[in-house]
Amino acid sequence: MSPEGSLRLVGLWSSAAVALAAYLALFFLAHRPVTLRLRRLGGLALVIAGVRLTLVPLGDSLANRTDIGLTGIALLGGVGLWLGGRVWLVRGETAVLREEVRMACDGLFLECAEPRAGLFVFTTKVGTWRLRLLALSRRMQLVVLPRVDVPSKVALLVQWLSKQYPGPVPRLHIVLRKE
Repeated sequence: MSPEGSLRLVGLWSSAAVALAAYLALFFLAHRPVTLRLRRLGGLALVIAGVRLTLVPLGDSLANRTDIGLTGIALLGGVGLWLGGRVWLVRGETAVLREEVRMACDGLFLECAEPRAGLFVFTTKVGTWRLRLLALSRRMQLVVLPRVDVPSKVALLVQWLSKQYPGPVPRLHIVLRKE
């Protein structure tokens, strides 16, 4: 391996670590309700693993144990996180999130029952779906979204939740005013 190859690897793994640390810092330090979506983290890990594997034909072989381990962790972790894409870590008040789900169901005329705290059962003509909220703390919830394969009111509810609880990266809001 050439010195410039090892610099590429150090740059790749360093930038991956910085990106992950920045994303997690934005999540934990956010003042607004945000989500940490496992599918996004999985996508980032798969991109990093893909970049690393494309460096192999350029002369950066997988000869170092640390490099092999990091590539394997990125690849397996990325696949695992991608498959767990229906799981979100939500940073927001438990009571507020539960009330927002209920209000959204009322607005969508979606039949919603909560047989026990944190388990929402949605019933439509097409079928029945479950949404689970597990309170990890007062301001941290684990949300398991229902698998929605068909366009339905439940799909609209999931889309609405993704807009109410965006990711931690701040968005620019452009307001157009007519003067």
